[in-house]
Amino acid sequence: MSRTRVLKSPPIADARTPDHVAQISAEDLEARLAEAHAAGYEAGLVDAEAALADAIATLAAALDRAGERLDRSVGELVALDAGAVVELGAALAEWFLGARVLEDPDTIVHAIERVLQEHADHDPLEIHVAPELVDHLTRRFATTVQRVRADATLGPVDFVVRTAGPTIAARWSDAVEHARLALLDAAS
Repeated sequence: MSRTRVLKSPPIADARTPDHVAQISAEDLEARLAEAHAAGYEAGLVDAEAALADAIATLAAALDRAGERLDRSVGELVALDAGAVVELGAALAEWFLGARVLEDPDTIVHAIERVLQEHADHDPLEIHVAPELVDHLTRRFATTVQRVRADATLGPVDFVVRTAGPTIAARWSDAVEHARLALLDAAS
């Protein structure tokens, strides 16, 4: 059995301690420590309250600016004619679908697979897609298509499939343009 040796701290009043410190009792030390702690806590609260007030003022100013911009934007939207509304809708739809495809490239994979199935009698030679989709589609179509190429002129929802027979182009931008023109004709 080993023996544990306990070291005791030296008493408060020893030769190295000034007399006024030696006379402070344990209760006095605890009281002074509590006061210092409370003062520090209160100072911390004051600092936190000031920081919170600054943050609230900054947020309120930002909300005011956003509200002004929203009022201006709503006013501009109300003033749009039918053609501008069609243009805005087409741009929003294209942006939304593009963001969706970039978020989940399998969305475009299904469309390409449908085209390949429809033209199964022709050997698919290559697929042209937006540069961001090349890696994903190369892995996906490694066994069925000879090459997947990047085409910077294509948007994320556009693709071109070149086969031994026909070339099939599925361009969302073309579909948007066709719909836009039809809606503009209907609005006028």
